[in-house]
Amino acid sequence: MTKVVTRRDALTLVGAAAVAAALPVPVQQVLANVPAARGGVFVVGTEGERDWQIFHASDAHEAILDAVEEWSGFRDCEEGGGPKVECDCDFCYKFSQFDSQRVKEWDDRDLDKITEADWVRVGMCAPCSRCGWDEAYPSDLVVIEEKVVCWDCLTEQENEAFDRTRC
Repeated sequence: MTKVVTRRDALTLVGAAAVAAALPVPVQQVLANVPAARGGVFVVGTEGERDWQIFHASDAHEAILDAVEEWSGFRDCEEGGGPKVECDCDFCYKFSQFDSQRVKEWDDRDLDKITEADWVRVGMCAPCSRCGWDEAYPSDLVVIEEKVVCWDCLTEQENEAFDRTRC
C-alpha cells in the first residue's frame, strides 16, 4: 500500500526544513552533540591493562557491547546472536576480556574534558605526570594541582602533606 503525500504533509516537511535552516550554527552543533538518553557513564576495558574507554550506556552489558563494537566492528557473535562462552570469534573473545565499571561522578560531565586526575579520583590508573610510570595502582597515586603524581615522585614537602594511611 502506498501513502499519498497530502498538502499538510508537504507543508509540515517544508516548515520543519525552514526552522532547521534558520537555527544558528552553534545551536545546530549543540543539538547534534546532545547524547541520546542512554543512561549513565561506564568505563570499559581489560583488567590490568590501560585500554579503558568511556561510554554512555543503559547498563554494563550495553557498555561492553559498545566497546566491542568499536574494537571489532561487530555487535554480535560472528555465528549469530549474542556473546557465547564456547565461541572463539573476535567478538566473543573481546567480550569475555572486557570489564566495565559504572562512574556516576561523570554522568553530568563533558566526557571530552575528563583528565588523568579524574581517572585517579574514581579509583582508576593513570600515568604519573612527572616520571611517566603508568603501571601504578590508584593507591600509589595522588593528585596535586590537577596533576597525577606517584609516591616516588613526591617532594619532601608534598610527602609530608599526604597521609598514606588514607589510601
